[in-house]
This record gives sequence, C-alpha cells and structure tokens, in this order.
Amino acid sequence: MYIDIWATWCGPCIAEHPRWDKLKKEYEDKPVAFLTVSIDNTREPWEKMVKAKNMEGLQWFAENAWKSDLTQHFMVNSIPRFILLDEEGKVVDPSADRPPKIRESLDKHLATHQN
Repeated sequence: MYIDIWATWCGPCIAEHPRWDKLKKEYEDKPVAFLTVSIDNTREPWEKMVKAKNMEGLQWFAENAWKSDLTQHFMVNSIPRFILLDEEGKVVDPSADRPPKIRESLDKHLATHQN
C-alpha cells in the first residue's frame, strides 16, 4: 500500500495530485493499493475538495489532524508525506519517495513479492 498524507491547504500536496493519479493508473493492474489520508482540521474542506476534483479510490480523513493516530505513529511533521507498506501492513518505507520517483521502489518490491 502506498499512502499519501496531505491536506487541502498544502500547496505542495495539491501539486502531487496529478502525478499521484497518473501513477495510480499505471499500477491499476498490479497488487498495490493507493490511499490518500487528509489531515485537515475539519472534514468540510476535505470533503469539498474530494468532490470538486472527483478524487477517486481510497480517500480517508484522519481525525485530530496533526495529533491523529496516523501522524503520531509515523512521526509525521511535514506534508506531503508518503509511506509504503507491504501486503501484510509492515512498513517498507516510512518516508517513501513521491510520485513518480517511487516507481523504482514499487517495482522492486512487487518483483520480490510476486513468487
């Protein structure tokens, strides 16, 4: 699973969306899930952006923003932040590359776990 932690007020996060969408499309036939998690302070801006941009796939909202369980667990202190987990939920890279640079790591991980 490739996770993108972002927020609607984060310019660099929004700039990643087109690259994220392209990467997600490239890997749609591969065993990789793509999850975005918003750490906005409230649900409203997140819901509005997801709807306005017709964001598809796994879109989650983390309650408590910077104090959420997710941000605390992964020690997130800046966004965008990308995390790569294996099929068992184990952390492969807690500070993974952004799209499209993640391709090499994804391909390597998929190749070693396809048998």
